[in-house]
Amino acid sequence: MSAEKTSCASNLRQIYIGVELFTQQYGSYPNMNATAGSQPSGVWAKKLDGFLPINEGLPYGGAYDGKSVFICPARVRQFPDAPEARKAASYGFSNYFAGIAPWTNKPPVSPINVTHPARTILIADGVWSESGRYPFQNIQFDMVPGSIRDRTSGGGNSAGTHGDGAANIIYADGHLEWFEDTAQLQDLQYRDWGPRDLWHVEK
Repeated sequence: MSAEKTSCASNLRQIYIGVELFTQQYGSYPNMNATAGSQPSGVWAKKLDGFLPINEGLPYGGAYDGKSVFICPARVRQFPDAPEARKAASYGFSNYFAGIAPWTNKPPVSPINVTHPARTILIADGVWSESGRYPFQNIQFDMVPGSIRDRTSGGGNSAGTHGDGAANIIYADGHLEWFEDTAQLQDLQYRDWGPRDLWHVEK
């Protein structure tokens, strides 16, 4: 739906501003492996407390009314009976920056180290389980933006946020794209290919 797409894009732009303010203060992107004192603790969304309105009592920065900038309206429509659709962040942060597997031991990344920011995925429509529960706070090439993952059976992804395999994606330079086929993001064409890599281009 066009209204959902527009609202979702607006949310991501606001979140990006919060991330920008965070990096100006801490010198790096939110990272789960940040040493004590170098960044606030918590998942990436909650680290943005003070830069964006966040409900500390809910998982991943969500809000009870489902109107937080961390909530994609398409997710609320898809899973009307799942409270997590309204209470948990609908958006994912790139594993490469967040320091989640396979980059679990990766230290925080500074924006100045991103050599191709216009091609580096930063934040996007997140990954959810098929039941509308268990939102994943991260995205990467095997957990693609805007997908629903069959968590119970161990199956793969199926595109689902906006119903047509597309997703909103914010890149490290702040521009937003409507990526038409997120399934392509699992291909080698978009990862581990140097300057053509959309996932983790760095010096």
